[in-house]
Amino acid sequence: MTGSPSKSVSPSLLQSVLMPSIAINILSFLGIIQLVTWLRGLWRAITVYAACLTPRGIMSFSLDVFRRESLWMGLSSFHFVSLAAATIAIALTIECVQELRHYRAEDLSGAVIAIGLLREIGPLTVSTAWCTTVAGRLVQEGIQEEGIARGGTLDQLRDFIFTRYLTALLMAFALGSYGLAIGFLTGGFTGFAIGLNSMDDFFESARQAIEFKDLLMYFVKLNFVNPTIGVFCAAQILRGVQLGQVEQNFAATRAVAATLLVIFIVNTIITYAFYTTRS
Repeated sequence: MTGSPSKSVSPSLLQSVLMPSIAINILSFLGIIQLVTWLRGLWRAITVYAACLTPRGIMSFSLDVFRRESLWMGLSSFHFVSLAAATIAIALTIECVQELRHYRAEDLSGAVIAIGLLREIGPLTVSTAWCTTVAGRLVQEGIQEEGIARGGTLDQLRDFIFTRYLTALLMAFALGSYGLAIGFLTGGFTGFAIGLNSMDDFFESARQAIEFKDLLMYFVKLNFVNPTIGVFCAAQILRGVQLGQVEQNFAATRAVAATLLVIFIVNTIITYAFYTTRS
């Protein structure tokens, strides 16, 4: 009685099956696949941004949408921005004053805090938190609005984004100004409360340290760069949902993560450009 002959697998068949899987794993390990995904998202964002700057995009402005969106972007965010700016200023003032006391230079704390708030801390804390909130909210609105999610068109997304983008820019200017004022005032009160000679010395050292480019960079980051990143990270995620490239259930989370990462990268580039070039 003879047994049934065993079936051998052709080496060429094994190679054709395993090689693509191995190649994909290697590319994933090296970050190539992730890089391609990011570049595809960047292209989607550029596409939507360019569409918004066309005459049809500008004509899509809606006053009703502006009024509705400005309520949650601006008025409803005021207390969040105020509290966040105050608590960050308190923590920064305590750390600076206590550390500078070791060198008997606590009177310079106003200058250190002013530079920190304007250059990096304001843009990378309160502004970033607000922009990620905007990005997540816009993705949720886009998914819920008929015609924007899967199967929608670029024109529909353009009309959805343009008014909200202008709203975000205007609200960012108002909130950034409020946040800056609240941060400085809170820092002055906190410094005086923990042992500085006077609030006048705090504000005077801050005034002497602040340069025009510090204010310029603060408002460029808070009023244009960060809101633009937040809105168009949301836009490129929604475009990805339309094209079937992004899973709808995780779209808001991906928009928040993309906004955080891009803000950190772009703010670093701007800081380098502002402060490493010769004046």
